[in-house]
Amino acid sequence: MEQQPESSAPAPLPPRPTILIVEPDASVRALLRGVLEREGYQVLDAKHPARALLHLRSGRVPIHLLLTELELRDMGGKELSDWTLTQGRRLPTLYTSAWPDPSLALDPLEAFLTKPYTLSELLRRVKELLEAGHGAAFSEAGRRAPADVATHPHCATIYGETPELARSVAAHLLPGMADDTAVAVIARPEHWGWISRAFDSSGTDPAILQRQGRLQVVDARAGLKGIMRGGSVDLSRFQEFADQIFKGGPSRKSWAVYGEMADLLWQSEEPESAIMLEDCWKDFVGSHDCRMLCGYHLTTQELAGTGFTRVAQAHSYAVLI
Repeated sequence: MEQQPESSAPAPLPPRPTILIVEPDASVRALLRGVLEREGYQVLDAKHPARALLHLRSGRVPIHLLLTELELRDMGGKELSDWTLTQGRRLPTLYTSAWPDPSLALDPLEAFLTKPYTLSELLRRVKELLEAGHGAAFSEAGRRAPADVATHPHCATIYGETPELARSVAAHLLPGMADDTAVAVIARPEHWGWISRAFDSSGTDPAILQRQGRLQVVDARAGLKGIMRGGSVDLSRFQEFADQIFKGGPSRKSWAVYGEMADLLWQSEEPESAIMLEDCWKDFVGSHDCRMLCGYHLTTQELAGTGFTRVAQAHSYAVLI
């Protein structure tokens, strides 16, 4: 007799299911968060779909229900929920809108609330959908904490907001300070402002590190311009650039580097050049005692499509923040 595949029964709901709110209006988000948290739910929120996709892709917190405005910029609430199908199963979803769409087709794990609605009606629908879904749409398999980035030689951090990026960079670079590791930051000047403040918040004065020769800060735009020739990355120029950075400070046993030159290429719609640059860094890091973190800001479409996969595959590790 042919063996039947085991059914993938959903895991039981935890005591405090997690709800992801996607709502552009800050006051509405705050109201929904307060109501749901008072009912004992854990809550994540997002102003726009790109941020929601970061939450969904990261898997750090298994999400049990999506509560989303139907009309959103870049990707509608229905599209966002349908994206979860590409990850294995439908995430129970409650849509809200002031304008009902008579053509909206819902499956048993979806429901619709017309604004304005009562909070009791909201809570009733949430409870019904959670019971119908009965489990997390995204498993905990493969979840990784941000601290794991420090153990990988060539990583990518995919971020939504600049302050979050700055905290991630500081968390990557600063632990090496105790071992007298040299640090290099290759960033847009406006990002360095945020990163330097994150250093300060962590109890490290970047100005002192620079005076000691332990920290080098390089303008990513100027650095990128210096390694390009004829619209593509020039390998010899890249080698000169990297050597100049690593020889610019006193001799150290190891290095920790943050860079976003490849992201500048990616934002300029030059993905092939960005991947080529990442390959250059990968080879360089592999021949030096060096850890490198690369920052990327991906669009909603890139997070939902192949952009995220291409960036992740160009690194030994990728984390979403």
